[in-house]
Amino acid sequence: MGLGLAFLTKGPVGFILPLMAVISHYFKQDADQKQARRPFTVHHALGFGLFVLVGLSWYLYLIAENPAFIRYFLFEHTVERFANPNTFGRAKPWWFYLVLAPATSLPWSVALVVLAVRTGWESVPQLWRNVLIFWVLLPLFFFSLSSSKLLLYVLPIFPGMALLTVYYLGRCTEAALFRWYVGIVAFFGFLLAILCLAPAFAGVLDLPFALRPMAAAVPAAGVVVLVITLTLWEQVRVAPRLLAAAVMFTLTLLLAAKPILHQNELAANGTRPLAELLRQRQLTQQPVLVYNELLPSLAFELGKIPVSLNDGNHNLNRETQFEPNRRWQQNLIYLSDSTQRPALDWMLQQRPVLIVKGELNPERQWLLPYFKQHETLGKWTVWY
Repeated sequence: MGLGLAFLTKGPVGFILPLMAVISHYFKQDADQKQARRPFTVHHALGFGLFVLVGLSWYLYLIAENPAFIRYFLFEHTVERFANPNTFGRAKPWWFYLVLAPATSLPWSVALVVLAVRTGWESVPQLWRNVLIFWVLLPLFFFSLSSSKLLLYVLPIFPGMALLTVYYLGRCTEAALFRWYVGIVAFFGFLLAILCLAPAFAGVLDLPFALRPMAAAVPAAGVVVLVITLTLWEQVRVAPRLLAAAVMFTLTLLLAAKPILHQNELAANGTRPLAELLRQRQLTQQPVLVYNELLPSLAFELGKIPVSLNDGNHNLNRETQFEPNRRWQQNLIYLSDSTQRPALDWMLQQRPVLIVKGELNPERQWLLPYFKQHETLGKWTVWY
């Protein structure tokens, strides 16, 4: 079921990490850990059938509808996505994952790397070597070879990293584990201290976001709890204290993030303030045009799909070769396509709302006389 959902969501690449994890479980096991080969049973047949039903049904339906889809899916969305960085505009340097994967898993990645380097390879059971090789390093290497990169692609290696970190920390003596505990809690406290000072920094340094002083209350409480945990909790074993500190830091971070993001929705590309402005001005019934930006969240806020005016933004390009008709043009207009100009002229006569990020390109200034008023909301300008 899970493998079927992975294939349905990401196609063939959905196999990579699950199969690596399975291989790591069976590859070259130590004699005392070797997994007995299980005979093929009806459960395997049912599992394979469930995979086909969940993972392939939609693709098979599309292929039956249009056989050209199989080439488009396998070549353009698999081979081209991997080999050509311009296919989806996600070109990143080869070291992208090698830097960001450890950086986004701090401080645990430091503990993992340091302890793995210090621990002799021969003293590590084959099972854990397999986890490191097949669950972490090979997928990281595979996705680093790809020309099209997004950080979310390698998120599934993080459970493997977490398991390895627990394994290596579990090998430490209580004294060594306590030193790691102090360092990790100090790192947590440092991050929360930065959040405590963020409102002051935002005001003094004229940063592009605003924070009220009360935004420091939750991270300050988190710092206090961590200090109490570090100094007053006399639990003999270090591991429970480390686990408790990690849980408290995570909860504090989640509680602190909500008011910070709420106060800076526009800076975080949130569209709720735009929708609220349209409601206040009673403009929600008018056609909404969005110039050269992809704002899918605005459709959820307004309960209707806005019309995108594509003026060269590749993120707005839509694959139309499999569309059965031209209804897609009701919500996407290419400004460079003269055949769509009549549809745009008709919309401009319906007293629409035009949402622009920054400024219109000079050659598109002819749009503005259709609007009488405008209001600025952060980096957005709403014309109506």
